[in-house]
Amino acid sequence: MNLRRNKLIVLHEPKIIVLKARKVASTSFEIALSKFATENSIITPITENDENIRKELGFRGPQNYKYTDGESLVIDNPKDSKKFHDERDSFKFYNHISAENAKCRLGNVIWNSYTKISIIRNPFEYTVSI
Repeated sequence: MNLRRNKLIVLHEPKIIVLKARKVASTSFEIALSKFATENSIITPITENDENIRKELGFRGPQNYKYTDGESLVIDNPKDSKKFHDERDSFKFYNHISAENAKCRLGNVIWNSYTKISIIRNPFEYTVSI
């Protein structure tokens, strides 16, 4: 699994961080988890069609993934500062955020005390689907 290609959902009440790799058919899992999200949970956006499904089910949509007015943009590596050109990079949490960047942005206290979950796929099936 390439941890540099993760989507993210953080549920604070059960203390769970879910990192989702690409091409693992886990969007349904992310939609299902949204049912348990609270106002403090972090949910990154998914495709418009999938967001419509989540909305039809009455589950929480994308929230708390942007920087607040009081926060500054976190540049995880100063050498990467020139990479902040598109809208996604101005978000605090975004689809396909790396585990390393998620840890940096969540902080050690949350990262070290929460359970981390990731869905992986049969390596052969993953390779064939690329």
